[in-house]
Amino acid sequence: MSDEEHHFESSDAGASKTYPQQAGNIRKGGHIVIKGRPCKVVEVSTSKTGKHGHAKCHFVAIDIFTAKKLEDIVPSSHNCDVPHVNRIDYQLIDISEDGFVSLLTDSGGTKDDLKLPTDDSLSALMKSGFEEGKDVVVSVMSSMGEEQICAVKEVGGGKSSLCFGFISLLVKMETESNPILRKTELKSYSHKHFHSTNALEILRESVRILRYNLGAFMLTAAVLICPVSAVLLPNFLVDHSLVNKLTVKLLLVAKSSGLPLQPFVKHSCQKFAETAVSSAMCFPLFVTVSLLSKTAVVYSVDATYSREKVEINKFLVALKKLWKRVVYTYLWVCILIVGCFTFFCVLLVSICSSFSVLGFSPDFNVYGAILVGLAFSIVFANAIIVCNTAVVISVLEDVSGAGALARASDLIKGQVQVGLLIFLGSTLGLAFVEGLFDHRVKKVSYGDGSSRLWEGPLLVVMYSFVTLIDSMMSAVFYFSCRVYYSMEASSVGEAQPIMMDTVEVVDT
Repeated sequence: MSDEEHHFESSDAGASKTYPQQAGNIRKGGHIVIKGRPCKVVEVSTSKTGKHGHAKCHFVAIDIFTAKKLEDIVPSSHNCDVPHVNRIDYQLIDISEDGFVSLLTDSGGTKDDLKLPTDDSLSALMKSGFEEGKDVVVSVMSSMGEEQICAVKEVGGGKSSLCFGFISLLVKMETESNPILRKTELKSYSHKHFHSTNALEILRESVRILRYNLGAFMLTAAVLICPVSAVLLPNFLVDHSLVNKLTVKLLLVAKSSGLPLQPFVKHSCQKFAETAVSSAMCFPLFVTVSLLSKTAVVYSVDATYSREKVEINKFLVALKKLWKRVVYTYLWVCILIVGCFTFFCVLLVSICSSFSVLGFSPDFNVYGAILVGLAFSIVFANAIIVCNTAVVISVLEDVSGAGALARASDLIKGQVQVGLLIFLGSTLGLAFVEGLFDHRVKKVSYGDGSSRLWEGPLLVVMYSFVTLIDSMMSAVFYFSCRVYYSMEASSVGEAQPIMMDTVEVVDT
């Protein structure tokens, strides 16, 4: 093996590459340093004690990296250097044209400084398994600052770590230098095994996907998400006179139902009016550009999992076939959200009016309204989770409208707590950026306002990024729920195939 085929990694200062051991205690199968090389002992013979009183050990060993045979004779009472030899397993995720391999580390990063082993049988096994799309796990041996692939531990169709399995597909897609021969339809979803009961893991997975398909997601954010954010944050489309009129009407309703017009009640009515008017005025924007951005994000996540590069022409062809059902589902989502708010208003007015008729004080009505609001916030959060999942389903499955909502509500069973944490994190992130924009750009809480020139665009970009991550997490959450759904069905003996009619893309 030539020097060029050895690959070194730096060690921490002061870290020892060897440790001493008495020659008489080194046995066959152990390790020893001979002529500065780490070796595995294949034969040991000890001579009888001579006239000087020292028995000698004759070692025959094989260099663990070059397979070269080396020999040494050492007095049995003397110490020999024994190398520290470590083995670490990695998931193979790519093989480049120049023979270098890309391996997935436990931390989710990549190790790209090793070449294929010089052993032809090992190299052939790795190449064949990789080309067939199997999970290939290799064992890397390191010693004395040198490392090399020494074994292929496992070649199987998804028998290794599920998380590693799908992440390898992501990194493979990003690192491939040659164009991928794209099939005429999206591949099956059988290799998407990601499942997590931790919202933080779903966030990490979303960031990994963003990293490995950065171009597609950044293009979506720049072209579709940022323009919407630039309109929503300053409330350009909101008619403030209409907001004031609706706020007055809500205050009158609150007063007639027995609620005291405290600052908290006034602020709540004003925010509710702003939300209602903003949603109504921006609805054309939501149902076109915003919905298109969500569709593009879901499509990109799916393409990443399917080991395919996102191509605009392919997306446009697919969009023609799925856009109607996505819009139809979104209309049902709007109906559900409006229904939830309507039910909340009716329930709140009814309860407060009942308390007022029964003679309770106005302050008691406020506490009752707060409790009703807290209960509604939980119900509303669950409704948003169902709605977001339904939009993802309408993109990836041949289901739309009320059917997509029903499918989503059934799919997220057992995973609601994860969805709630995702919704909470996204809501807090968006609210934080909105608060900064309100105080730093709209009101200019301090300074002469010159910072608006750069703070406004910066906050728009921040808002767009949070929106992008939220859409990506919804898509990843969907895949996680699918795996959980399949596992639950299998555990009770109901392993029914999940309907996954993919979007057919016809070559033109």
